[in-house]
Amino acid sequence: MHEHFLKQDLQKAYKEEKCAFDLSIEAQNALIRNDYYKVEQCLTDMMKSVNELKRMNDKKKNHNRMNDLLEHLNNRGVSAELVRRIVVK
Repeated sequence: MHEHFLKQDLQKAYKEEKCAFDLSIEAQNALIRNDYYKVEQCLTDMMKSVNELKRMNDKKKNHNRMNDLLEHLNNRGVSAELVRRIVVK
């Protein structure tokens, strides 16, 4: 799990993943009981957790891409401080 999220997001990611999993089970049980409104509510809430997991995963991917770019530029002799000054402007 930890390779998909930034270190500072791990605890929240774990909670969101557990919530999504629990809601999927609750939705299945509601479906067995023919409680379609409960199924819909569970799936809606589950999608909120999934969207938050996707957002945190995208944040990690963007972080990795930025690090790769900085490493590439550094290998070509461009300092990270120069990049930082250009980006911050």
